[in-house]
Amino acid sequence: MSQDAKHVVVVIRVPYVKITSAEFFIDGRIFKFFLHPYLLNIEFKNDLKLADEPDSASYEHSTFELTVKILKEVEGEHFEDLDLIAKLMVTSKLKENKPNMGNKKNAKRPLIEVIGETKTAE
Repeated sequence: MSQDAKHVVVVIRVPYVKITSAEFFIDGRIFKFFLHPYLLNIEFKNDLKLADEPDSASYEHSTFELTVKILKEVEGEHFEDLDLIAKLMVTSKLKENKPNMGNKKNAKRPLIEVIGETKTAE
């Protein structure tokens, strides 16, 4: 990833795909890209301009690289940690819902909890 004054630039290597089937989602700080079998979820530290699609996207067949330009909400704002993609990837949300067995005080409750049962007549 890189940036200029107006855009965050994301380069995604996606070999052997039908690039016209690519889907994008941009909302607030979230950027999602899906093209079977690829999925990329990134949460930036700064806001992106709300849009149905990126500002531009181009695919280079010889290198299998999709270059996506996403508008920044505030032009000229500096986005940090673009070189640390693992830090920006949205995978930690799944871990938040798992209970921490080592520390019951901080353990999360399950999303569904059985609070009672009724017996049915047979």
